[in-house]
Amino acid sequence: MMPEELLQKIRNTDNLPSLPLVAIEVLRLSRADDVSFEELVEVIQKDPALTGKILRTVNSSLFIAL
Repeated sequence: MMPEELLQKIRNTDNLPSLPLVAIEVLRLSRADDVSFEELVEVIQKDPALTGKILRTVNSSLFIAL
């Protein structure tokens, strides 16, 4: 079991690294012509850090303004 202090630090960080294998797979899928949205979702949801980064981006005012 993780100490509460460590869990709190993890929850409050803005810069969690993405898992290398997940990032590589997302890049590979994004280059494929026949990839489905479901395939991307399946891979992305395995990485909480990447999921958080995507959500922050799409919810940002800059992204909404485009």
